[in-house]
Amino acid sequence: MKPPASEVSAFSDAYTESRRKLLAAAQQRDNARVTSLPNDHRGDNGQTLCTDAIWLGPSDAENVLVHLSGLHGVEGYVGGAVQVDWLRRHHSGLPPKTALVLVHAINPFGMANLRRVNADNIDLNRNALIDHESYEGASDAYRILDPVLNPTAIPRRPNAFYLQAARSLARFGFRAVKQAVAEGQYEFPRGLFYGGDSLAAEIRTLMEWLESQLSAARRIGVIDIHSGLGRWGRDSLLVDVDPESAEFNRLRMAFGSRIAPLSPTGVAYRIRGAFLTALPQTARHATWTCMGQEFGTFKPIRVLRALIEENAWRQWGDDDTHHWSVEGLRSTFCPAAPRWRQAILTRGADLIRQHLQCAADY
Repeated sequence: MKPPASEVSAFSDAYTESRRKLLAAAQQRDNARVTSLPNDHRGDNGQTLCTDAIWLGPSDAENVLVHLSGLHGVEGYVGGAVQVDWLRRHHSGLPPKTALVLVHAINPFGMANLRRVNADNIDLNRNALIDHESYEGASDAYRILDPVLNPTAIPRRPNAFYLQAARSLARFGFRAVKQAVAEGQYEFPRGLFYGGDSLAAEIRTLMEWLESQLSAARRIGVIDIHSGLGRWGRDSLLVDVDPESAEFNRLRMAFGSRIAPLSPTGVAYRIRGAFLTALPQTARHATWTCMGQEFGTFKPIRVLRALIEENAWRQWGDDDTHHWSVEGLRSTFCPAAPRWRQAILTRGADLIRQHLQCAADY
């Protein structure tokens, strides 16, 4: 039996639709304060783009939960749906001295144009380098794999991708390939997982806004929604914390076995320029608990193929957003299956609720 359509109506097919649903739901909440951060680029139909922040609760809250969607643009259809669903259906109120901030479409260009990256082909989750780290470098394995990862031709089907991938895996091993490919690189501007050559406007604007809003906060939690890694319809809670540390054990006690390190030995990998690693700089006086909620879709090899094909089309095709590779990217990161979507809404709401219950203990 399929879930009722109303249960998954929080999902959208376009950035403008997702934004409209979010703002309409926010208008129904008496305590919602909306801030729109403009983006310099335009959507696929020339529409104005914004990152919208919905602040629920007191402006001087000591405990703040920041919920992020759309850092990887096309994945914003998943995170945005969780945010719309929460605003529509969860009215139980917030704990004392606590605020919830829903940040919709950090990368509105990518969301509107069905890209994972921004208008400059920058992966915003590889862009936030800290401590004066330079925007340069790529792993030796990435350089070797560049012809496979970033073909200089329009994608066609059938192609030799799976044969090339099998050779690479046999040569380097799965974990090494996963880490080398996805950790972030700063040498191939037209390639996958490009981190840019300076801090992107989307990251700078959001961090400056958060810094201006969080001066009263003492404990800050962050949920950053992503999709594409892990088992179908399940979520992993990824944290940049040593798995042997007391902090990791504390998070496991609070949030369960879904807590996982950013490590190639598990579902994920280490990341250069990760946004959540840099975010605590916006309020150094506070205690932060940051995690990425990663929803599983398809097997890693299929996800990688979708990324390669879409990027090749954008770099060497005519940028038509109706091309099969673009639609393939959307369906890879936001499957249309009703049961998958319902599972995401349920798990997304559960984690927000869990964080709010733990807010005073951050």
